[in-house]
Amino acid sequence: MGDGLDVVRVGVFDAEGPCAGRPQGGGERQGRPRSDGASMWGRPDACDGCPAAHAILDLINDPQVTGVARAHCCELDPVVLARVDELAAAVESRGAEVLFVVLGSRGADGVEVVRRVVGIGRGVQVVYVDVAGRNATRVYETAHVYLLGWPLVPGDFSRAVDRALTLRERLCERPLVLRSEGVERLVAPGSISFIESDRRLLRVHAGAAVLETYGTMADAASQLPSRFVCPHRSFLVNLSCVCEVAGDDLALKTGERIPLSRRRRDSVCEAFSAYVGRRL
Repeated sequence: MGDGLDVVRVGVFDAEGPCAGRPQGGGERQGRPRSDGASMWGRPDACDGCPAAHAILDLINDPQVTGVARAHCCELDPVVLARVDELAAAVESRGAEVLFVVLGSRGADGVEVVRRVVGIGRGVQVVYVDVAGRNATRVYETAHVYLLGWPLVPGDFSRAVDRALTLRERLCERPLVLRSEGVERLVAPGSISFIESDRRLLRVHAGAAVLETYGTMADAASQLPSRFVCPHRSFLVNLSCVCEVAGDDLALKTGERIPLSRRRRDSVCEAFSAYVGRRL
């Protein structure tokens, strides 16, 4: 891990594995301790006898999937969860933000585990892997972002990861806190098309409103998601509002044009291409 990328923890759980139904026990844990010091351990033996779990771990490290993750400015950190109590601990501690759940012939049991352990509103993005091919209806009893068939198809797997990371980003977006005209305001990042600066004065364009506050572009950028880019030292732009990068400016869907400096052109074009590519 490194390069300043966010780390997203990915749990892999075989709902019908040899230990999945046991709340306790299992002997001494093997593997290496997690780099963040959490109590969970990656267990190489935990997915023995589960080809789907092995396939998931292999695909998480596939260049196509790591490329998707880097487009979201993150890296994926997988951990195998061999027992229900490990799964519950991971969900409770946010040690698993994306969760792959393998369903076999008793797929209803796995769906029930997700219902009971993950529940609603915990922010965990669930991806089901239906090995038995008979759980397409039952999975809709719980919230999930994708249903994958077996054997796993790399392109489908990448799309599932992209969908999970996109929804995670939306959940993680915190409102920007602005003090404008003596009033503290919370502004959702999605409502901001761009921010322009005039020395220490920032003008935040959010819908039809233009809110003025004092601060620096660096401070504003540090509070906003990775889809905000700086095409010019005086502007910060939401890529979701850009419709065209042409010549020396950006065209926004609102009709405004934002200057694009020659020095920043390559990095902005790369960020825009990655952003659009994730949504095709």
